[in-house]
Amino acid sequence: MKAIIVFSVLAALTAVAATIVVGLNTFDGTVTDQPYEKGLEWDRLAKRKADLGWLCNIRNSTIKTGTNDLILDLSDKDGLPLDASDVSVRISRSSTDRYDRTYDTDKVRNGTFKVKADFPLFGYWELIIVVSKNSEFLEIEKNIYVEKEDV
Repeated sequence: MKAIIVFSVLAALTAVAATIVVGLNTFDGTVTDQPYEKGLEWDRLAKRKADLGWLCNIRNSTIKTGTNDLILDLSDKDGLPLDASDVSVRISRSSTDRYDRTYDTDKVRNGTFKVKADFPLFGYWELIIVVSKNSEFLEIEKNIYVEKEDV
């Protein structure tokens, strides 16, 4: 009976130690400084997004690992094409900042922009589309799933 208790305690301690080692090896150090102020800023930006009403639609039905031509359709609160002066796209993974990249877009026509973006890994990615028009700018966030490229 004592052997079972000793074995159980050792197994539990080994599991805790392994969890700590894995956590320390995979944590990239990203921590939110000043969470209260960032929360207030988030609320302010949410109100600004609602007031502007700018929307972004990603026209691509599938996105695969590797380089993709993404087509972005931007519209204003009335649903009309948004004549933005500058649009850039930042891609990011939530688990690490190792693959964060920012790309400039090319204007195809009024409200439509094209960007060549590279996704080295399959899975979920966050796109932050930074849109500028006159003196206004807005970050529009989109979550996408990148599929494995067929070999």
